[in-house]
Amino acid sequence: QITNRLAKPSLALRTDGELSFRSDWSSSELTGDLRGGYVDYPDNQGASRPNGAGVTRLRIDANRDTRIEVEGRFLLETQRTGTPDLAAATATRPLIASYGTTVGVSERFNRVQVSLRGLLDRSEFEDAQLSDGTILRQSDRNLNQYGLQLRAGYEISPVITPFVDVLADTRVYDLRVD
Repeated sequence: QITNRLAKPSLALRTDGELSFRSDWSSSELTGDLRGGYVDYPDNQGASRPNGAGVTRLRIDANRDTRIEVEGRFLLETQRTGTPDLAAATATRPLIASYGTTVGVSERFNRVQVSLRGLLDRSEFEDAQLSDGTILRQSDRNLNQYGLQLRAGYEISPVITPFVDVLADTRVYDLRVD
């Protein structure tokens, strides 16, 4: 005999904050978007989770045709239970923290724009607690990612610039053997 039972509803409390800023300089520019939040499930603390993301960009106008660009970014999220990345059922939602930077220079040659950027990102995975209380180590997933990006574009009009973008990167894991 199959019984159809309705799932019991659960209370969820969500808190979010966001900050955006932009400089008011005559040349160069500093901008940023930061947000963070927390979802709390009072009846199921294992499902509660924080989240956050942010990016800050600095553009330095060295001269009329040359720009130096710096970007810093971060992301804080949690892994969902049952995801293919977690091989077993977990009792908690492990954190994933990613942060990085990009530094580059852009040059304009009349209507042609060329930029070269270097990228560095770090990803760290928190250990997961399984349903039976044992710990699933995820340090084998921690990595640094290094990249080099080249972009060339041609300005057809002040609002249309088709471009070609090439990115080469590599990932270096903390542990050589999984």
